[in-house]
Amino acid sequence: MLSKASPQWSIFEKVRIQLTEFSDYIQDPVLDIGCGTKPFRNFFQGKAKNYFGLDIFSEIKRPNELERQNQIDVFGDCINLPVKSSHIGTVFSSFVIEHVFEFNQLFSEIYRVLKNDSYFILISPLMSVIHEKPYDYFRFTKYSLEHIAGRYGFKNVHIKAIGGEVLFWGHRVSVHIHKLNKSGKANRFIEALAYMLQNATLGLDNKIQTGNFVCNYLSVFRK
Repeated sequence: MLSKASPQWSIFEKVRIQLTEFSDYIQDPVLDIGCGTKPFRNFFQGKAKNYFGLDIFSEIKRPNELERQNQIDVFGDCINLPVKSSHIGTVFSSFVIEHVFEFNQLFSEIYRVLKNDSYFILISPLMSVIHEKPYDYFRFTKYSLEHIAGRYGFKNVHIKAIGGEVLFWGHRVSVHIHKLNKSGKANRFIEALAYMLQNATLGLDNKIQTGNFVCNYLSVFRK
């Protein structure tokens, strides 16, 4: 789970809240593609006996790189998964597809490794700044996700907007508040201020219809 001190907290908390509605789609084993530090690991605990995180060796300098490497169970490429065909119960991937230039191959590989009548849960951004550059390539609307998934044989179960304009701007202002801390060291006042802003905008976002301004999507596809 992401720390409340993080400027990304509200984005990940919104995803966590929405994921609870989709627990019925968790089947064993679970493969988390692009797992990073496994911010949603707690969601899968108790729902699946076997949960594995896959990621690549990063060329990007990150302050949490050691933590990230310690969390990864399998190092591998998502467009050439080191997994047997028809072996996985649920594939989960959060905030990864925008970094995969060969995203068609990603869908093809996920379809291959999934068992029949199993699920692919995808979290993808629509409104987001360029991040993890230079490896940030795409943004996908609901309509493109439907089209791509269908091309590879997936059935669309759900595609749900998670977060709108209020969540997005609360997150962006929080990021700028953190930038005020030029020392780079933990500053409890700045962290608390950013958290209060994110918590307030998260609560407000939960009460407002998303409309056409979509921050992220949560998609569930069935093989």
